[in-house]
Amino acid sequence: MTRDYTQFPNDDHGDALWRMFRSGDDLSKPREIDFSVIFPSEEAALKFAVHPLRNGLKVSFSEDEENDEMPWLVQAHPFMLPTLREHYRFRAPARQGRGQVRR
Repeated sequence: MTRDYTQFPNDDHGDALWRMFRSGDDLSKPREIDFSVIFPSEEAALKFAVHPLRNGLKVSFSEDEENDEMPWLVQAHPFMLPTLREHYRFRAPARQGRGQVRR
């Protein structure tokens, strides 16, 4: 089986989707996906957390004392398709707030 890098790029997210696909996971079925997004400030983390909360998602918020540069953690759990398109759509608001999706 040859990997299609347009669907499964050579990065952490593409690698995860490729492993799921290779193990027989049906990527056309939505499921709860866990996203962890880290931020440099509490204000930026809270600003981002409002987005998934307004969309009815489960969200948690905490301080990560082990990360001096990005110490604020927001975890959200959207029910979505496990595709890169959906992943990028979900993480766009995080990037606007200087957040980084934690791997």
